[in-house]
Amino acid sequence: MIVNVIMTIISRIITVSGSLLLSIFVANKFGPLYLGYFSLSLVILNGVNLLNKNGFDVYYIKHGFDVDNELMRLDLFFTLCFKLLKRSLYIVLLIALLGGAWVYYDNSNEVISNFVFLLLALPFFSMAYLFSAFYKASQKPSIACLFEIGSISMLTVLMTYFYSCTMNVFDFNIVSRMFFLSSVLVSIIGIYSVFFKADKRLISLNKNHTYSKRETNDFLTVSILGYIQVSMFTYICSFMLSGQDLGVFKAIEKVALVISFVLVVINSILMPKFSFLYRKKEIKKLENLMQSGVKICFILTLPYVLFVLFFPNTILSIFGNGFSGHGIVLNIMCLAQWFNVILGSVGSILNMTGHQRDVKNISFFIMCVMLLIAPVAIYKYQLFGAALAYLIYLSSQNILLFLFVYKRLKISPIPLLFWRSRCS
Repeated sequence: MIVNVIMTIISRIITVSGSLLLSIFVANKFGPLYLGYFSLSLVILNGVNLLNKNGFDVYYIKHGFDVDNELMRLDLFFTLCFKLLKRSLYIVLLIALLGGAWVYYDNSNEVISNFVFLLLALPFFSMAYLFSAFYKASQKPSIACLFEIGSISMLTVLMTYFYSCTMNVFDFNIVSRMFFLSSVLVSIIGIYSVFFKADKRLISLNKNHTYSKRETNDFLTVSILGYIQVSMFTYICSFMLSGQDLGVFKAIEKVALVISFVLVVINSILMPKFSFLYRKKEIKKLENLMQSGVKICFILTLPYVLFVLFFPNTILSIFGNGFSGHGIVLNIMCLAQWFNVILGSVGSILNMTGHQRDVKNISFFIMCVMLLIAPVAIYKYQLFGAALAYLIYLSSQNILLFLFVYKRLKISPIPLLFWRSRCS
C-alpha cells in the first residue's frame, strides 16, 4: 500500500500543481478580478459536470470490479460512457444556443464568452472523469488522477504560455480556449488507454449491461449536495464581496485545498478496497485499512499545515500583489481542511458500503444550516466570516459522518486508544 500511496501522491502532486499553477497564472497575468471570474466559471462547469455524470463515476468505482471473477467490467463501462455522451450532447446543444445568443447581444464582454467556451468542454471534461473512475476501480489511482481537472489545468497553463509567447498575445479568452483543447486531449488519451490498450485478460464482457438507476441517483444527489456546499461559498462571496476579494478567497481556498489532496489520494486508493472488503464481509480488515489511511494522512499533512500556520503571507505572495495581508483567513481555512483530512475517508466508506443515503441526509442537513450561517457571517465579517463559515461547515459535517461510520459499521474510523471497536 505504501508504494501505491507514494506513486499516487507523485501523480496527485502533478495534478494539484496544475490547478494551483492555473490560478497563479491567471492571477499574475490578469489580476484578482479575472481570477475571480475564471474561478466562478470553473465552479459552474464542475456543477454542470456533476449533473452530467449522474453519479456514474462513483457507481463504477464501486461496481466496476467483478468480485466473483476478479475482472474489470468493461461492459458496464461501455453502458455508462454511452449514457454520459448522450446526456452531454443535449446539455452542450442547450449551452451553445443560449451562450451563442448571449455573446451575440453582448459580444464586448470577454468574461461571458470565456464562460460559454469553458462549458462547451463539458463532454470531454466529463468523459475524462469517467476514465479516472475506470482506473480507480482497477486499483490504479496513480493513473486515475491524470484524467482529472488538475492535469487539464496543467496542460492549459503549458499550452496558453506556449501560444502566448509564440504569438506574443496575452488575452484572457486564450485561457478558456486552451482549457477546451486540454479537455479534448485528455479524453482522447483516455479512449486510447482504456479501449485500445487495456489488458483483455483482465476484462469481463458479460451480456448484462444494466446498472442501478436508484443507486446512481443516490450518488448524484450526494455529489450535488457536496457541490452546493463547497460552491455556495463562491456564489455567496460573489454577491457579498467585491470582485477582488472573491479572487483573494479563491486563491486562499486553492492553498487550503492542497492539504486535502492527501485525503483525495487515500480515497482514490481505498474506495474500491472498501467496496471489495465489505462485499467479502471482512469488516476487521476494513477497519484496519481505514485507520492506516488516517495515520498516513496525519503524517503527510502535518509539515505543510505547520508551514502555512507560521508563514501564511509568504505563501500568499506567490499570487502577486493584492493577495497578502490575509494570513488569518488562510490559517482558518487550512485548519478546516486539516480537520477534514485527519478524520479520514468517512464519506467514502459510507458510499462504498451501501450507506450513501446517510451521506445524502447529512449533506442536506449541513447545507441547510450553512445557507443560514454563511450569508450572515460573510455579510458581517467579509473574508474572515467566509473562513469561519468554511470551518463550521467542514468540521460539523465530518463529525456527523464520523459518528455514522461507527453507528452503521461498528468500526472506529480513527485509531483512538480509548475507543474499542465492536468488530469481531
